[in-house]
Amino acid sequence: MLTFVGVKMLTPELSHWLTGVTCKIPINVLLTVIAGTLIVAIMASLMCERMLAGHAAQLEETEALADTAPQAIPD
Repeated sequence: MLTFVGVKMLTPELSHWLTGVTCKIPINVLLTVIAGTLIVAIMASLMCERMLAGHAAQLEETEALADTAPQAIPD
C-alpha cells in the first residue's frame, strides 16, 4: 500500500521527465485501491482466524477420543 502511494506521488514528476507530459493518478483511484486492500486484508484475517479455531476444536476432539480409546496390551 505504501508503495502504491509512493508511486502515485512520483508519477507526475517521472512522467514529465520521461515523456514531457504530466500524468496524475486520480485521488478516487488511490482511495479505491487503499480501501480494497484493507477490505481484502481484514476478510483474509477473519477467515484465517475461523479456520484456525476450527482446526483447534478438531485437534481437541481427536485428543479426547484418543484418551478414551482402549489401549493395546503389549505382549
